[in-house]
Amino acid sequence: MPPVLENLRVMELLASRICHDLISPVGAISNGVELLEEMGAQVGEEAAKLIGHSSEQAARRLRLFRVGYGAAGADANLSCDDILTTLRDYLAGSRAAISWDAAVMKDITGQPRGVPKVLLNLLIVAVENLVHGGTIEVARPEPGRLTILAQGRGAGTREEAWPALKGDVAIDDLTARSIHPYITARFAEHYGVKLGWSQSGEDRLDMSLVYTPVPVAA
Repeated sequence: MPPVLENLRVMELLASRICHDLISPVGAISNGVELLEEMGAQVGEEAAKLIGHSSEQAARRLRLFRVGYGAAGADANLSCDDILTTLRDYLAGSRAAISWDAAVMKDITGQPRGVPKVLLNLLIVAVENLVHGGTIEVARPEPGRLTILAQGRGAGTREEAWPALKGDVAIDDLTARSIHPYITARFAEHYGVKLGWSQSGEDRLDMSLVYTPVPVAA
């Protein structure tokens, strides 16, 4: 497939994924408005709660996509701590929870541009592999290395993710389910980040990002 068509195919699948994730909350907002129009004050409180919950859910997803897929994720002032807070907000009310040492992640120095963006996208891969919920722990064991530990029943069982993350899949064979790990690998390649992952147990998934720290001026 010519490069231009490859790019178009990837764009189409990303658009499909974003629309799929936004249809539910936006549809719920529309339903709440219809209830208000049809029944007025009789269901005012119930409709307001539905609209409020759904609009916040849509806003969280949009913030995630803006950083994960958009140019905002490559902002030089964006930190890994910012990324983790964005993901924690996104996961609010879900069956997955994230934890990290905020002081350590906030004070990372020598972090090249684009590392936080790659971290967010790899974390989304981890979340999507916690099909029954679970926990995600993020750490920085040493300079230039970030680790992700995802634990939960059946962690790592979404098999279509791994060929896409490795790049062993033809563009024509990508789907809305495999496009995210594929684009994660492309972002990592672009920003010079090496990705690693292994399933070290039935319910445990280990992932890592390795990069060359930028020297910090004294």
